[in-house]
Amino acid sequence: MTGATQAIRLGIGPANYAGQAFAWASAVTRHLGVEAESFTVTRPRQGFQFDIHRRLSAPSYYLPIARRWRTGRFLAPYSHVLLDGYRPVLYGDALTKTISATRLVATVGLMAHGTDVRDPDEHMDRNPFSYFREGDDDWLGTRRRVTAANRELALSSGLPLFVSTPDMLHDLPTATWVPVCLDPEPWANPRPPLEREVPTVLFVPSQRTPPIKGTRYVAPVLESLQRRGLINYIAPSGVPHERMREMVRDADIVVDQLLFGSYGVAAIEAMAAGRVVVGNLCNLDATVAPEVPEIESATPDDFEERILAILDERDEARSRAARNVDFVRRWHDGRVSAERIARFLGRASDGH
Repeated sequence: MTGATQAIRLGIGPANYAGQAFAWASAVTRHLGVEAESFTVTRPRQGFQFDIHRRLSAPSYYLPIARRWRTGRFLAPYSHVLLDGYRPVLYGDALTKTISATRLVATVGLMAHGTDVRDPDEHMDRNPFSYFREGDDDWLGTRRRVTAANRELALSSGLPLFVSTPDMLHDLPTATWVPVCLDPEPWANPRPPLEREVPTVLFVPSQRTPPIKGTRYVAPVLESLQRRGLINYIAPSGVPHERMREMVRDADIVVDQLLFGSYGVAAIEAMAAGRVVVGNLCNLDATVAPEVPEIESATPDDFEERILAILDERDEARSRAARNVDFVRRWHDGRVSAERIARFLGRASDGH
């Protein structure tokens, strides 16, 4: 651990899922006045990559020698490190070794994003349409082993624990929820949704195997509604984030997912843009979520019915979408996230 006289400097990485390490670091700097940066590795042939403050080169990432020393050297500029995604800093290293090396130079915390710690069996118990039912037995068995090992490591490590979505407090009850966040201003849209006779519905199909957003339930319904002339269906793939922002702002309805039981970055982006958002929030209750957004609740069984109801009750859907803009500003504009991280940094906070 660093000496008491060292200035506070935070590093968050290496996963940077959905650009959240960058967003949290930026929020800490903006709202706490603390120097903070995100870090990750540059991987060849990775395609589009989210914003990041600092990259570890691919040759350094894959080099199989002196990993402990090189991890400590890479993280030495920081007084505090949030290791996100339960991934080691260097390829081939064990997370326990990354933690050990980091503890020599900084105060360490662990940030979970979902797939790293979420218990498949408990998720399936709470959610009859859980995405864990979408994969084969080998995939499910792997998820059980990996997440159980990560939860055991988290609970035995004695480290401060954080999660990026409130539903994960079911899996790590002693963790602190640090909301995913964004700058709402670039997403803001003065045009209310559902003013066009034929509204645009946006759904970004899952790129994972198995497809965990519910693509096999969503796509056939939206394609059918488009053939009937009721909607204009857009399903982009491989679109850079800046372009995706414009597509979200131009949409009327954004379908987030039907299988997670919670919400994440894509949902708060759409809510910040004032769009009508469709999703499944069945894993959120008062024990884990102090407030739940007014997302249009849908499952694979009633998805078409829910979309048709939105088209028939446009004023009500618009009102809920407008209230969600305020919800994002209350919980996801970076202020609450910075306040929660402030405690890890030893900074006083009067916030949520």
